[in-house]
Amino acid sequence: MKYSAKLLVVLFGISLLFSGGVQAFGQEWSAEQKEVWKMEVAYWDLLKEGNLKGYMELWHKDVIAWPHWAKKPIGTEGLEKGTIPWYKFVTSYDLKPEAINIFDKFAIIYYRFSWTAPDGSKRTGRIGHFWMKQDGKWQIIGGYSGGSSSAE
Repeated sequence: MKYSAKLLVVLFGISLLFSGGVQAFGQEWSAEQKEVWKMEVAYWDLLKEGNLKGYMELWHKDVIAWPHWAKKPIGTEGLEKGTIPWYKFVTSYDLKPEAINIFDKFAIIYYRFSWTAPDGSKRTGRIGHFWMKQDGKWQIIGGYSGGSSSAE
């Protein structure tokens, strides 16, 4: 059993060497990493603007996501229905990228967020999004959110 665990650690280390490692916040980002981060900022800007149509265009038509409020993974229809009750409540937000990595036409990004509602209450949590670039356009193909997303 100990041998298997050591082998997994070694294989994980080798995979990081060949993938370029995990690019954490604070390190110099590539142009592609900056491009994907810009899409995450657009995600929050669209929520703040109350632009549900623009927000939904960020999601690939075949997305599977598991937001903190969903009982199980959902697709675009569930995302839209679940977002409608609250998307206009983001009055301000703060994002802290934790890690981002690009694999050819795929990107994985993890970050922490906080946002403020019109009544001044704050929500916090973390998000992981999996992006795919298709026909020159980045779209979210998978994601999850978790952590403490209740009012402080």
